Amino acid sequence: MIEFKFLGTYKIISNSVDITHKFSLKDKGLLCYILANNQYTFNREKLANMFWDNYKRESAYSNLRYTIWHLRKIFNEHENDIIIHSHGKNVIEIEEKNVQIDLREWQRLTETYISGKDNSLDILKKISNTYNGDFLKDFYIYDNLEFNDWVFNMKERLQRFYFEVQMDLAKIYSDNNEIRESINQLNKLIKIDPLNESIYYAIIKYQYKSGNKVAAVNTYRNLKLLLRKELNISPSDKIQEFYHHILKDEFKEDFVENTYIPVKNPKNTPNESEKKKITFFVSEDSICLKKFHQEIAKQARTNKEYLIDICQSPGKRINYEGIFEILDEVHDYFEHYDASRKLEYDDIVSSIKSSSSIDYYLFNNVTQIIDVYMKTAIIIRIWNFHFLDSKSTDFISFLYRNMKYNEIQIKIIVDEKWINERMNFFIESFSKENGFSQIVTI
Repeated sequence: MIEFKFLGTYKIISNSVDITHKFSLKDKGLLCYILANNQYTFNREKLANMFWDNYKRESAYSNLRYTIWHLRKIFNEHENDIIIHSHGKNVIEIEEKNVQIDLREWQRLTETYISGKDNSLDILKKISNTYNGDFLKDFYIYDNLEFNDWVFNMKERLQRFYFEVQMDLAKIYSDNNEIRESINQLNKLIKIDPLNESIYYAIIKYQYKSGNKVAAVNTYRNLKLLLRKELNISPSDKIQEFYHHILKDEFKEDFVENTYIPVKNPKNTPNESEKKKITFFVSEDSICLKKFHQEIAKQARTNKEYLIDICQSPGKRINYEGIFEILDEVHDYFEHYDASRKLEYDDIVSSIKSSSSIDYYLFNNVTQIIDVYMKTAIIIRIWNFHFLDSKSTDFISFLYRNMKYNEIQIKIIVDEKWINERMNFFIESFSKENGFSQIVTI
């Protein structure tokens, strides 16, 4: 029996013995990729390109062969029934017997719930209890951008569904007047996303519903202190309004769920399709690309729309370079349009730039600044998307999806000569979003 644990800390356990240390980072990355994709055959070239993209073709294939040999050697030493076959030059096949993978079990449970086959409290509890942490927590291969992107997107997708499950669990417990257990489920989310106001909003409402007015007030005040300390902002208007209702003991409306996304100014908030627009300008022809540049260059900064330009010059980018370009452009906004906020903004940015914390903390802080502080629609123009660094690409995706209050447009120029699977995946992901459009010329 061999067990693979991908939720939380990566572990490989053979017959109750932890053998994770016997595998290299590339070993573990390759194993995770082929086991998590729920398929049994893989293209050799794709795997070589994913894990050795900076190598020449022959070296990449040689490294892949060695990694497969090393995996076979370890599995044979431990008499495990997991076999990797090579079929000619193009296909790699994996054969499994007596293998347990926590991710597959979790996905099986979630599919049962999503399909409506089982919507019981028991299935939700199983989904919650088998989520032992974020996908491949703290696992990173330095020189494998495509693999790291795949991990990042898997992590976000799984975490997003876990949040939904916890919110559903909290509602069921609340409906059964098990308020303490309801709040326990929400506190699990606080540990993952300690600055998410919608979770606190739900906690405050459940506490108030139970008649524990003091606890609800204390939760609000703790949230207020936390947001002031970490982001130098106040709670959303929606939470403040509810807080004042609690103080006056006048809150008489029915208890409405669906509290996951708070609305800052409901009366003035545009529809989702009006708030967000993302346009890709794609071509491999230099004349067409020049026309794209001329087209989006026509737009100018106004009082209602603020332009942010990044990646204007060609060449490979270092991680976070695009994010810091955005921060510098936002600095100019406060310097010219909102001087009273400039010192606050500079303090926040200083802490962000000097932070060695995880990506989510940085991404969330920058998004909050742009979404809450800037009182104008945002237009981000990415002039050479094909050169943008990977971290900034991830951030652009995060920013677009997590903007709640402000309007945002993103205009992206892509030279198709440089396009790769990672960029295709990025474009394809946004093709399902509201506000997406693509202009392609040959």
